[in-house]
Amino acid sequence: KEKEKEKELNKNDNNSSNVEDIESQKIELVKQITNVELFLLNLAICNSVLPEHSVSADGVVTTKYLSPSPDEEALVTAAATNGISLSQRTSTTVSITIQNPNISLRSTSSSSSKYQSESTSSSSISPTRATSSSLSSPSSPVGRVITYEVVRVLEFTSERKRMSVIIRDVNGNLILLTKGADSEIEKRLAVNCDKDLKDITMNHLVDFACEGLRTLILGYNHLTQEEFEEYNKLYDEASISLKDRDGLVEEANNTIEQNIQLLGATAIEDKLQEGVPECLNNLRAAGVRVWVLTGDKQETAINIGHSSGLLQTGMHIFVFKSFSDEELEENDKIAKQKNFLEETFDERKIRRDMESKAHAKESFENALKYIMKSGRDDNDNDRNNNNKKEKENKRKQEEEQKEKE
Repeated sequence: KEKEKEKELNKNDNNSSNVEDIESQKIELVKQITNVELFLLNLAICNSVLPEHSVSADGVVTTKYLSPSPDEEALVTAAATNGISLSQRTSTTVSITIQNPNISLRSTSSSSSKYQSESTSSSSISPTRATSSSLSSPSSPVGRVITYEVVRVLEFTSERKRMSVIIRDVNGNLILLTKGADSEIEKRLAVNCDKDLKDITMNHLVDFACEGLRTLILGYNHLTQEEFEEYNKLYDEASISLKDRDGLVEEANNTIEQNIQLLGATAIEDKLQEGVPECLNNLRAAGVRVWVLTGDKQETAINIGHSSGLLQTGMHIFVFKSFSDEELEENDKIAKQKNFLEETFDERKIRRDMESKAHAKESFENALKYIMKSGRDDNDNDRNNNNKKEKENKRKQEEEQKEKE
């Protein structure tokens, strides 16, 4: 009997363990689905794109996205292709249209907000509740329009290197959506951010950068009403300040752009305009020094340097990657120890100045000789043409005189 009881207990333990595994898998699935929906929602809303609709004679509605940035237009188009299209934008609202029946945007519901804001422990949300409210919910009808209130837009600037928008859904939930450079978003990620997702995303960013693609990181954060009101008070005070207004506004924005949950990354091909490599080569051939300033990742910058012809095969490339003056000095010492820098900066500068001046002088003299030669040739041609015309006129006069006689 004791053996039978032990077998029965083991059987029950195995069954309960299997149930827990299944429920855990369901919760993870819900999390992944929610992240994908939030990713697409971020692409569709966190931008300054304006949709323009037109109706053809056949009654077919087409949407054109107007944007000062081709990158934003590409991202909004990507969201529309995958089921969430930007349909209307006003100063206070933004509307999206669900084109994919599998998208329900349950991520903006209050239960989902609890789920996303914390761990998958049973104390914060029960597995049964998560699966019943998420997996078992009916699919969204295609063409359903969802409108969000735009509470605040934190514009993109070259200094901020990111853009954020705070929206409120029909249930009153506040969501901050953000996207920007990895150097800015990574340091604002929440402590409980998914480590596996972060590692995978960072590896993808390096791969994208090596291909010369422009990258962005996307994230979000569910805000409480108290958090928003505290931020809003700081923002209002900063916006009416008569001293260092921009700096105070940026400090206020920094307080709300924290504890970001990572969603993923995007990569866009950065095509050069036609003739860029040839233009840079001509400038350098004329002795002009060329610098390229880019806000991209180091790998992207090097790739663009090669594609633009600024960096060429056989060149020795020096990479200085530092985050402080101390690191820069240390890197400089290491480089000198490895004999990478055989000359001092002043010596190198003087030598390059002399070479550039000599090259520029030679190029100028050659250009001047060409111009002068072209001018002489043109003068000779003009004189020859004038002589021919004079001879022709003289011949005609002689013929006319003979006819009169």
